[in-house]
Amino acid sequence: IEQSPIPELTMREGELWYDDRTGPIHFDHLNTAKQYDLTFQIADLCNGKCPFMLVDQAECLDNINWDQFGVAVVASTYQVFAARVDDRPQLTVTTK
Repeated sequence: IEQSPIPELTMREGELWYDDRTGPIHFDHLNTAKQYDLTFQIADLCNGKCPFMLVDQAECLDNINWDQFGVAVVASTYQVFAARVDDRPQLTVTTK
């Protein structure tokens, strides 16, 4: 993605970088919540016939980010399976 439609995301020498207000950060050094956010944005650009995502290590998201993640998933066109260790009440699934 030499020319990224996500303004803060650039490729430099084959590596993915995110430019925030403090300067460029290598994708691997971003916190997991930001990696998930960017991954959703990238996937949205490549949305094919099977909008499906499998998310591992979702326990890296604190409760606020987990809730925001849930809102983003519901608003998206994706079917998402997320694995997370949690002591909160069980998730309920509704279909349209």
